[in-house]
Amino acid sequence: MINLIIMRNLTFTDMSQEYNSYSYSYPKETNMKISREVSVPGKFGRLVQDALLTKRNNQWVVGSLTEGFYQFMP
Repeated sequence: MINLIIMRNLTFTDMSQEYNSYSYSYPKETNMKISREVSVPGKFGRLVQDALLTKRNNQWVVGSLTEGFYQFMP
């Protein structure tokens, strides 16, 4: 997971004092998706962070990490 953050230059911004929404799902028995949305009142948008994990050899391995800021449109 750390290598993916470094390779893709992701920051995974800590906004623990803002409103957070977490969710997770299992698209397949061997895949898990974890999502986090953070509302950013001063910036008029939301930060979305996603991690996709895959089960290999009875262990969960991070397959991808993404982070994006989506600005609210007037």
